[in-house]
Amino acid sequence: MDTKIFKHFTTVEFGVGAAETIGDKVKEFGGTKALLVTDPGLISTGMIDTIEKYLQDAQIPVVRFADIKGNPVVGCIEQGVKVMKDNGCDITIAIGGGSSMDVAKAINIVEANGGNILDYEVTREGQKNPLKKRKKPLIAIPTTSGTGSEVTIWSVLTDPARNMKASFGHPWYAPDLALADPVLTASVPAGLTAATGMDALTHAIEAYTSIAPMPQTDALALHAIELISQNLRQAVANGKNIPAREGMLMGSLMAGMAFNSSPVGCVHAMAHTLGGAYDTPHGVANAIMLPYVMEYNITACPERFADVAVAMGEVGDGLSVIEVADKSIAAVKRMSSDVGIPRLREVGCKKEDIPKLAELAFNDMNHNGNPKPMTVDKMIEIYNEAY
Repeated sequence: MDTKIFKHFTTVEFGVGAAETIGDKVKEFGGTKALLVTDPGLISTGMIDTIEKYLQDAQIPVVRFADIKGNPVVGCIEQGVKVMKDNGCDITIAIGGGSSMDVAKAINIVEANGGNILDYEVTREGQKNPLKKRKKPLIAIPTTSGTGSEVTIWSVLTDPARNMKASFGHPWYAPDLALADPVLTASVPAGLTAATGMDALTHAIEAYTSIAPMPQTDALALHAIELISQNLRQAVANGKNIPAREGMLMGSLMAGMAFNSSPVGCVHAMAHTLGGAYDTPHGVANAIMLPYVMEYNITACPERFADVAVAMGEVGDGLSVIEVADKSIAAVKRMSSDVGIPRLREVGCKKEDIPKLAELAFNDMNHNGNPKPMTVDKMIEIYNEAY
C-alpha cells in the first residue's frame, strides 16, 4: 500500500489585531490561569506587558516563564514544568520566535507525561519512548517569521552534554491555536529578520524537494517560496513595511505546514550541529548550508529545483530543466548575500571541527528526509565548500 499522510493540527487566526483576542481565546479553551512562555528580549520591548493586559482585561491570571536562550537547552524544560505545576496553570501561551514556542511545547509534553524531555527524543531510529497523555491547551503567538513552530509538531532543543541539538516530534506537540499578527513582527531587527526569513525559505525548499513530497505540501511550499522571495528583502530593508511583514509571516506559516508532512533534510541535519557546537542561530546555520546542500541534491530531483527557481522569480524560457534548476542555487546565494548572511568561517566554526560536525550531522534524524543518499565524507566536503 502506497499512501501519503498530510498532517495539520493547528487552527490559525491570521491578520492585524489577531493577538488582541488572546483573552477570549483562552476562555474558549476553558483556561483559568495561563503560563506565558517568552524570552527576556521580548519582555524588554514591552510587548509582553501588552499581551498580559489583554489577558488581565479578560480576568485571566498570568505566570511568566522566560528563562530561555536563543538556542534553548533541555535543562530549562524541567524548570518550566515546575513553574507550571507550582502555580496551577491550565493553559500555556507561547509568545516569541521558535525558541519560546519550542520550549512551551516541551514543557506541556513533560507536564502531561512526566520524566525528562530527553526521554521523548526522536532519533534516526524513531522516538525513544511513546507519549501517553495529551498536553494542556497551547496557544502560540509568533513574533518572527521563520521557524513556523506555531503550526508544527516539532520542538528542537540543545543538549549541552552532547554539544548537539535534539529533536522532539509528535502531533501532540502542535499548538492548538496560532494567533499570527504581522504587526508583532514589525520591531524585529534587520539581522534577525534575515536569519528567520532564510530559515522559512529553507523549510519550504527542503519540504518541496524532500524524499516524501505530496500535492498538499507542494502547494504550500511553492507558495511559501514565492512569498518569501517577494518580501524578505523588503522586510529586512524596512521593518515597518507591514505588507512585507504580512507576506513573510504567511510564508513562514505555509512552510511550517509543509514540513509537518514532507520532512526537511540534510540542510537541517548539518545546521543542527552548528547550533549545538557554536550556538549559531538556527536560521543563520540553515542559510549558510542551504545552497551547498542544494548543489549536492540537485541531480536527485532537478525538475523540482527548477520549480524552486521559477518560484523565486527566475526565468527559464528556452533552457533545459537542469539549467533552470541551477538557477535556484544562484537565486538562494543572491538572496543570502542581499540580506547579509555570513559564511561558515564567520560564525566560529573551526576547520579542524568539520569531521566531527559531519559525524553528528550524519546521525541527525533530519538526514532521513534528504532526497539523495548522503555520506559522512560528502558532508565534510559540503562543510568545506560553505567555509
